[in-house]
Amino acid sequence: MKKHQNHRYFTAVCIASAIFAVLLCLALFLIVTGDRSELERVEAQAAVFLEQMEQAADSARQSAIAGAQDNFGNSMPGMPDASSGIQPGQADSASGKSTDETYVPSADDEYYEKITDAIRDDLPYGVEWQECDLSRKQEDASFYALYPKLTGEIRNRDYLNEIIEKQALLYKNYCQMYVEQAGFDSCHIQCFGYVTNMDSEHLSVVFDQKFYLNNQSMPGLSAINIDVETGTILKKEQQFNYSTRLAERFRKQCQKQNGLELSENEWPTEMLRKLLSSDGGIFFYTPVGLEIGFNYNGVNNQFGWMTATIKDYEDYLKKM
Repeated sequence: MKKHQNHRYFTAVCIASAIFAVLLCLALFLIVTGDRSELERVEAQAAVFLEQMEQAADSARQSAIAGAQDNFGNSMPGMPDASSGIQPGQADSASGKSTDETYVPSADDEYYEKITDAIRDDLPYGVEWQECDLSRKQEDASFYALYPKLTGEIRNRDYLNEIIEKQALLYKNYCQMYVEQAGFDSCHIQCFGYVTNMDSEHLSVVFDQKFYLNNQSMPGLSAINIDVETGTILKKEQQFNYSTRLAERFRKQCQKQNGLELSENEWPTEMLRKLLSSDGGIFFYTPVGLEIGFNYNGVNNQFGWMTATIKDYEDYLKKM
């Protein structure tokens, strides 16, 4: 009887050990997949945008749309062109990145004027610049990206750098495919990163993306926002209440800041609210305040983005 009891005890120990091993593996799997969720979101964003880009470019090709790189086809009523919203400064002659050393955004400013770097050197962490240049391989397809890499002391630095690099190089392998497999005459993509905010609380990296497919220009804007204290990615759906009140605030600020009259008939409040909270919605921090907006991709062959400054953004944060 004692031996049998020992056998039962041994069996119980084995079963308990197996259960513990399974639970441990499951926990590790959840941790890894949780860390990778942001990478998966970035890849999903790329897939949606590329589908819209191809549809718009194919429509443009079939309609024999030609002209300069900033040709966006026929405008829809009330639809701003790609120059709407804040814009980068003049291009730097070396890299093509837009710079404006005369503009230094401040908390005292009424609104954010243009995308620019706000890099500091008095923090435990810093940035250095990385470059990916495939622009010299052939004339009909090219890719260029300039993006920051985090250095120094910041939590989850390697993971955050992986997210930043993934976003910067998201479309690196698509130019050749569009020319060779999709039958387009040319495809050129540029992605310029900006550190629009850098302090002990928030780090924002904004990507000004320029797509040139045949003669169609397709600008896009994306952003990565980091909680510096925890080393985690801030997601808009977790941060903000995208209410009708915020949509109305955005409408009024757009008119004041960008000279755009987004009428209720053409831009209903509910539509603005959904655009701001959609996958194409963007937000990023600046020394002036919070910049929110959205991309409008593939609407009547139009691509572009618009943003507006919300200085008292704390009023729209979700209660944690």
